[in-house]
Amino acid sequence: MKKRKVFATILDDLILDNTPDYWIYGHHHQNIPEFKIGHTKLLTNQLGYVQRNEHLLYHAGKYGILDQLILKMSYR
Repeated sequence: MKKRKVFATILDDLILDNTPDYWIYGHHHQNIPEFKIGHTKLLTNQLGYVQRNEHLLYHAGKYGILDQLILKMSYR
């Protein structure tokens, strides 16, 4: 059996200590529903590998709202 190397970072304490409104993350190939750590909303929109059908939950334009968030944050 071939072993795979994986990488994971647990950032719960960083998020809880700094309480950003949003945390945008990625590189895990699958979309999962938005969730919160404390008051921070975690967002992702992964394309994944098309040949493995990981793209089925990808939403082009889903975070067009990201531009609005950045503008909102810059005017605080």
